[in-house]
Order: sequence, then structure tokens, then C-alpha cells
Amino acid sequence: MNIYKEIIELRDIDNAVDRGYKFEQIIREIQPWDRKPPVVASVPSEQLDGIFVWKNQAYLIESKAKVDQITPGSHDWEDFELKIRRRKNAVVGLFCSLYNVSENVYERAKELNREGHYVIVLAGDFWDEINNKQLAIEDLLDYMNLFGRVKFLSKPPSIESIKNWFYDQESTEKKILDISKKSSATFLRRHKSPFHESLYIRRDIDNLIESYSKDLKPSSLKKAKEQPKQICLLRDYSGSGKTTLSLELINNSLTFFGTGLTANESDIDEKISLFFSSLGQKSGLYELESLNKPIVFVIDSLDEANYDLQRKKKEVLSILKFIDELNIIAESTDFICFPVLFVFTIREDYWRDWESIFEGRRRIDVNKRISTFSSSELPKVVEKYSKSYNYNITNELSSETNKVLSSPINLLIFSETYKFQGDIVVNEIWEGNVIDTYFTRKKEDIHKRYIPGLTSNVLYQLISLLSFHVVKGKKNSILQNEVDLILRENFSMLIPYSDEIINALISELIIVRDPENLSYLRFRHSRFIEFLLAYYIVITIQKDNNLSKLDYYAQVSFESGIVLMFRIHDDIRYIGKTKFPNLISKIEDYYSQSNFFMTKKMLRLRSEIAVNSKTDKEDIALILKNINSNDSELITSAYFIIVAKSNNQSQLTVLNLFLAAFKNSTNYNERYKLIAKLDNHNLLVNEKVLDCIFLSEIPKEWEVYLGLIIEKNICDDFRELWKQSEGEIKLKKIISKIEVEDWRQVNKLIIGIMDNLDFIKGEFES
Repeated sequence: MNIYKEIIELRDIDNAVDRGYKFEQIIREIQPWDRKPPVVASVPSEQLDGIFVWKNQAYLIESKAKVDQITPGSHDWEDFELKIRRRKNAVVGLFCSLYNVSENVYERAKELNREGHYVIVLAGDFWDEINNKQLAIEDLLDYMNLFGRVKFLSKPPSIESIKNWFYDQESTEKKILDISKKSSATFLRRHKSPFHESLYIRRDIDNLIESYSKDLKPSSLKKAKEQPKQICLLRDYSGSGKTTLSLELINNSLTFFGTGLTANESDIDEKISLFFSSLGQKSGLYELESLNKPIVFVIDSLDEANYDLQRKKKEVLSILKFIDELNIIAESTDFICFPVLFVFTIREDYWRDWESIFEGRRRIDVNKRISTFSSSELPKVVEKYSKSYNYNITNELSSETNKVLSSPINLLIFSETYKFQGDIVVNEIWEGNVIDTYFTRKKEDIHKRYIPGLTSNVLYQLISLLSFHVVKGKKNSILQNEVDLILRENFSMLIPYSDEIINALISELIIVRDPENLSYLRFRHSRFIEFLLAYYIVITIQKDNNLSKLDYYAQVSFESGIVLMFRIHDDIRYIGKTKFPNLISKIEDYYSQSNFFMTKKMLRLRSEIAVNSKTDKEDIALILKNINSNDSELITSAYFIIVAKSNNQSQLTVLNLFLAAFKNSTNYNERYKLIAKLDNHNLLVNEKVLDCIFLSEIPKEWEVYLGLIIEKNICDDFRELWKQSEGEIKLKKIISKIEVEDWRQVNKLIIGIMDNLDFIKGEFES
């Protein structure tokens, strides 16, 4: 509870002794102190209600909770005044009364102040006002020690005027902006492009975050009946623009104060705690209230912290606990919660690693909302990029090209590829082509460096080898001496030119130095790593003629935490088709038979189907190559992907996969779900399907099948097929092996169908 409110509620206590005792306690409790909290003291002929030292100044407390008005001539005041005079200016006197005192008391205290003593009187209505305006007692004492001594004030002015002096909006805003920028300096140095302001276009996600932050404005939190959510989880795929959005949020100071850091920075929980403590008392709550703005704190790229997952999970848990601590501070001053929104961004593919940390937390989930520019956003953003990078597309773009360029990372790489190219004609492009064109230009530009031995092919081999090195190391970071070692082991003739090569790669915008540690290098984009790793995999497979290495590279990629293997697979397809046409079919054949790769591939495809995405033709073909797999989980997943409405597969394809899946998934407890999908393809009354059902000795599967026959009103067709297949005889043989009781519902369904009975809520009526 708000402690000032507790003081006011003491007036409801009728027992004067009890009321006075509790008032003394609370008055001591609200005081600030240096080394020891205020204590009661007894000296000869005196009882001191409280003494303490704060900012090297001694304070003496006198607390009174008497209903009768205190006057200068009363014993209570004279006793206090005597204590002050005895100490000859050595203490500040705090005379605290639960009820109003005589105006003459303030005048008498002012006379004491003119004589060189210093007394502050806090009484009656003062407690109501400080409760309503919520000013820290520390701020009151600071103000009175400065202005009270100069003007001999004994009675505080209005709390509002003290707050306005303390939290002057211009200086307070500058203070918070400075702290926010310092807090996010590492993030900004690493990620902010000099083109950011000229390229950024406000999108729906900006409006969404802004609306969430408005609910957390201090003025709203004073009135709110329900606590707004303070955690926003932004989940999307690599290259969708999560970091660009984070930069924009961090730069915001109009509707909220933005700041942030990257999840892979060290000790992020301690940095966040330090940020709030540096804002001011109560973690800057009063400052934020005076400006009526919340904090939006971004923790970008949780997925990049997967290299040290357990430690980073502990740090994030610590941050979540810290939010609770901030809320306790806010609740003590009548806010429903602290004015802060924490925005965590993470690649969708790594969400499962972090899901348990946020489980049960009240949060806002923003999933796959920014991965592409909308049709209305794309023309505007293409115009911004073309102006900033000095190129001009002269032809109308096809729908396929627009689709590729609607991905933020693709548009960025495309723009960097055509920088300063002036008028250009853009023919049909696709994702792999964008990055390939970028590196093709870099191969051409490297000749201008005149580094002996660094041909365009050697450049490609070197950077692809570097990409494998960082993926294997599970971190987009490599030391310069590690580059030297790679050169020594693979390109010995280039060793004398190591520094020149590194500078060339930096100059060509392939790698950058880490601004926090210049001895570390990293690739500019994770998409560079993925594409180059795909190239490394293909040329290694070709050179060694060993397809089994594909499983090893897949495992390294899946476990790395910095690349997406499915994107690498797409790049392998592109590179194979365009540069190694004789090899790609062998690679695809191998992947189709790899249970390790296909199991993970199926999980990804099923998650996409869950949001009504259509599976690519190449992935459909890959699945169908593995139709005879003995892995029940794999074949079941394949079936659910193929039968999805969005994939629009032929009846024959669905039938063949159903037969394979049903026969090879006897250990699948929910095999009946395979049957339910047949209805969408008009396959329930099919001879091969019924033959498959006859293999089942599980009543539940029969109940689902027969129930669908009734539900879809295809009993006439079924009766004919049932008779042709000698269904009654076959079913009796199955039932004879099992407990009769288990098959009662199945028998009722068969009777209902064969006798053409009406089915109403599980019962048949003739």
C-alpha cells in the first residue's frame, strides 16, 4: 500500500495511544538515511522520537497525532523547540503532526529559522497533498534544505511547485534521453546504418507498439483498472527487419523513451537494472510521471544468444523478475504498474528454445507481422531505397520480383548490389539470385584490389569457408588470427596479404569489425552466412564426392543458432541449379532419404501450414520421394503436409500417401486423424481406403471412419462398397480377436448405416 495513504488512514483510529505509536513508526519509516535508519533515543530529561543522518546532515523528529490543535504555547511545541535550541543549529528539526496545527506554529518555526536554527513543519493537509501528488520525501527535504534555509521557510509550498522545480521537463527529458542513448550505445554502434533515417518507413507494427506504449503512460496508469501488458514478444524470420524496427524504437523520444541492447551483450540483466537506477529515485518513476512518457526497452535478437543458452536464460529470467520489482515500486505510489514496455525480438525458428521462459507471463505476441512489406508499403520503400542508393528501376516489376523485394533483407541486399548504377532494368529475380548477384559483383570488384593470388574464385572459396567456420563456432564472430590460420591451412600463398584481404572484405561490405572489440570480425548479414555456407556445402560435396556429409552439415547448421538450415537448403537448390546442375538431383535425393533432415524439415513445413502457407513445389517433390519411409513420425508428417487444403494435391497423390502412412504408423496413437483428412479429397468411399481400414484392430479408428460416412451423408455409396468387399465377414474376424465390448459402438454405427437408420446424437431411430 502507498505509505502516505497509511498515514492518512491513521485518523480512523480512535485509540489515541495506538494512533500516536503507529504515526511515530511510519514517520521514521518514510525518512531517507545514510548508514542507519531513524532510531528512537532517550537522553537525560528528553525523549527523541527519531534521529537520523542523511547527506551528512543530522535530523531530529518530533511526531504528534493529537486531534486537539497544537499551538506555540502548548507543551508539545515548547518541548520540541527546547530540543532544537539545546543543539545549537546542529540538527534540522522535523515537526510532524497528523492533524493541522495553528498557523502561529509556522510563524514561530520561521522565527527559529531566522535565528539560525532550522525547523520544517509537516502537518495535517500536507499529508493529503503529498499522497495525492506522490512526491518522494527525499525530494521534499532537498527542496526545503535549499530554499527553506534561504527564505526561512518552515511550511512547504505546494507539492506541485516542488515537483515542477525538481522535474523541470526540459532538463528531465534531456537527462533521460542521454541515459537512454548511453544504454543503447553498443547496439547502435553495431547495427545502425547511416541510411537508417532516410530508409525507414513507418509500418503497421510501429503503430501497434505505439498503441501498447500509450496504455503505459503514467497518466493512464493512475486511472487504469486493469494492468496493461508490459512484455511484447516480436517473433519473425531472419531478414524480416526486426533489428531495423528495434533501431527505430530505440530512436523514439516523441511518444516514449526508447532504449535497448542486443541479447548477446554480456550481463544484460545487470545493464537493465543499472539503466533504471540511473534514472532517479524509484527507478525514475517521478521523472517519467512529470513527462508522462513510458520507457520502451528493446532486447533484440534472443536467438543470437543461443551460443550460451542456459546463462542467457538466467539473465532473461532475472529481467522478468526485475519487472515485478519495478511494479512493486509503482504500486507503492498508486500506479497500477511501472510505465515500461519490454520488447523482445527473436527469430521464429528459435522460439521453442525460449518459450518456457515466458510461459504464464502476461504478454503481447506479435508473430510474423513484419516479414514482408505490404503491397501499399513496397512502392514507398523501394523509392526510398533507390534514392538513398542512387539507382532507378526503369521498368515495371513483375509480381514475382515484387514478392522477392518485399522481404526487407532482399531489398537491402538488392540495393547494395545496384548502388550508384543509375537507370537499371530489373528482369525476373528470385531470392537466391539477389544474393548471388551481390557476391558476383564483389568478385568483379576484388580484381581492382590487386592482391596477388586473390582471384574471384579464391575469394568465393575463402568467404564460404569463413561462413562455415562461424557456423561451426555457433557465433557470428571470428578473430583476425583465426582468419590468418584459415589462410595458412587453405590458401598459404595469401598469408603475406592477410591484412589487405581483411581490409578488402570490410571495404566490400562483406564483413565488419565489432565496434566493441576491433580484433573480432563478423558477417554483415546472417543471410550472407547462409548463402555462403550453402556454396561451401555444394563445392565440398562435389570435390569429395561424399553425399553423406550433407547430414553432418545439416546438424552443424541446426545446432548453430545463427543460421536457418531451411534457408541454406533453398540456397543449395539455387546454387545447384545455376552452377552445378548435375549434382543438385543427387543432393535432393539424399536429403529425401535422410530421416534426420526430413524430420526437421517436416516440422518446419507443418508450422507453416498451420498459418495457411502453401508448401513450395520443390518441397512437395522432396516429400513424395520419401513416400515409403519406415519412420512412422516422418511419414505421418508428410501425409499431413500433402493433404493440407492450401497445397491442393491430386486425389491419387493423397491416396498413395495415406496408404503408406496408415500402414507404417501402427504405433501412432492418433492414427485416426489420418482418416479424418480424407474427406477433403472425397476418398472416404474408396476400395483401397476401406482395405486399409480392414487392417485396423482399433475401435476408435473404425468409429471415426464410420462416423464420417454418416456425417457426410454418403451411406448409399458405402453400403455398396461394403457388400462388394464382404465387409461384414472381415469385420467379424477382426472383432473375434478383440474384446466384444470394445466394438459395441462400431456395431451400432454399421447397423445404422446398413439399415439406413437416422443418427441423432449417437443414437439410431428407425
